[in-house]
Amino acid sequence: MIDILTVGSAASFGEFRDEMAGRDDTHLICVDSGAAALDRLMETPVELVVIDEALPDMSGRDLAQQVAVRCPLSGVALVSGMPPEEFHEATEGLGVLAQLPSNPGREDARHLLNKLSHILQMTQTAGG
Repeated sequence: MIDILTVGSAASFGEFRDEMAGRDDTHLICVDSGAAALDRLMETPVELVVIDEALPDMSGRDLAQQVAVRCPLSGVALVSGMPPEEFHEATEGLGVLAQLPSNPGREDARHLLNKLSHILQMTQTAGG
């Protein structure tokens, strides 16, 4: 089971959340603020944190930075409308697994989960 935390408004993640919640191999936790996400991460470790670009209490990038420090084993995907080169520069060193488009959909969720599953398989194989 892959535990996933989405951070942002339900409207921003609509079909993306529906796709993730509808799978048998995922457990989805949804919160709407950075503070709620950090509180939740202290209680329950997750494999993936999906963060909206703008949150009510901080930017998505700021939350990604805090997740990298507090939960370095959690993967992070960040919604961003930046061009890919700018996004890479802005998030370098934060361990961001993927950039998602604004209002990500079902296909974005499937692609991200495939990428994460591949990484988790490689980690398990390397760990022996």
